Amino acid sequence: MKTGTEALSARFVGADLPPSLIVPHGDTWTQPRADVIKHPEIIHLGKRRGAEIDRRIGEVVAEARTRNLPKVTILFIAEGVNVVRQSWRIAERLASHADEVEIVLFARGQVSAVPSWIAQRVQSWKETKFASLDFELDTIPAGSSYRYNEIAAAWTGPTHTLTVIPHLESDRKGDALMARFASWAKIPVPDDSGSRVNESLGRDDLVELAEFKRRWAWARVTPVSNAIATVLFNRMRARFRRNPRPRWALTPAQKRAIADSYLESNRDLKKLLGSQARRDDWKAWFTEVEKFASNSR
Repeated sequence: MKTGTEALSARFVGADLPPSLIVPHGDTWTQPRADVIKHPEIIHLGKRRGAEIDRRIGEVVAEARTRNLPKVTILFIAEGVNVVRQSWRIAERLASHADEVEIVLFARGQVSAVPSWIAQRVQSWKETKFASLDFELDTIPAGSSYRYNEIAAAWTGPTHTLTVIPHLESDRKGDALMARFASWAKIPVPDDSGSRVNESLGRDDLVELAEFKRRWAWARVTPVSNAIATVLFNRMRARFRRNPRPRWALTPAQKRAIADSYLESNRDLKKLLGSQARRDDWKAWFTEVEKFASNSR
């Protein structure tokens, strides 16, 4: 979703956690990557294929109850649940195991989140449709991926509490987002190890990767040629990541188009937040997202 969960998930890799915090991994929850800890399988809770996930959560909760502490927090990180249908099913299953359930959502300004989302797909060989940095509004994520008012409304319910945390663009240069999460969610976040996940590539890097995808599109026809193209593409991307060039900056017209498309959604979010919207960090967030819009007021 490109809102900060990847950075959060990396903090817990190899971290020495207090007994009051469990972030399932290892034998408890196998991870396909070594640089992050995530739990995308949560999306299947409440469905037939979610029975195994339900069982695993029950085991984690049972282990937490043996720690003989006043409170043990279990943290699951799952980006894909932001737009899942029937989110109440997931919340209900989590609540059936735990004494309390809190859903935490990061909200990043769309003028930054959308190009980051596009750039991530340009640098993936599997994303065949993203072979250019030119985009129209119809390339913006479908559904409610960045319509935080709709996501927040979908995750509001009687079985849990909901916390929406603003992700400011100034957070990119420091540790403020992680500190805000730790404070709002009351979960200790380990210090930055110094490594970065999903390092942003420069505009020229992305242009060259996009050109490669167009030039080598023919290679997708057979498994052998596709495998060769994949290796070459990944080598090029790795080279760029070691020394990225200047970041991709949108034109004023592109920023305005994105801001305008989410303007009403963000205003609805402000109403939904109520008194929270008057917090300094939320006021800064709304100033950020509205300043590019045509009808900002």
